[in-house]
Amino acid sequence: MTETPTATPALSESPSPSPTPSPSATALTEEDVIAALPDGAMTADIWGAFAYASTLVTESRAMVLDGDTRLFEAMSSDTCTFCTSALDYARSLDSANETLTGGQIKVQDADPRGGLQTDGTWQVEFDIVVDAATVLNDQGAPVFDVPESRHTVAVLMDHDGEAWSVRDVGSQEL
Repeated sequence: MTETPTATPALSESPSPSPTPSPSATALTEEDVIAALPDGAMTADIWGAFAYASTLVTESRAMVLDGDTRLFEAMSSDTCTFCTSALDYARSLDSANETLTGGQIKVQDADPRGGLQTDGTWQVEFDIVVDAATVLNDQGAPVFDVPESRHTVAVLMDHDGEAWSVRDVGSQEL
């Protein structure tokens, strides 16, 4: 796949648990971000792209679950529509005094697809499962449920020789 993926509501709007994110008081340093990433996530190869991309995708849900958006913000770019939507979703739950239970994202592939594209960007694709989730109101009562879903995710990125920059993330439900 060589097209730029587009963000879809399947990842940015399907719920998972969270103590509601609040604005991060202290941004993570570059060293903090690198320490939070899997080994090899900064290398400019398919395995580095996969490590970085899969961490970004799973962190898009983890930040909603634990209320800490700092790692996701540090890994995101302002031009990434998916990234902006995921952060907006986390903040909207906070504003509505709602939380999520369930909805963890699990990467299903050990062997990613994709690689360096002819235009110099990197694209990596892999499959995920998003566990069933429930949105709860401020009293702990269910607002709505979201069933488990499976997706193929495509992450389009650049590597500047030192670090990854995410252009966008798209998904297709399987």
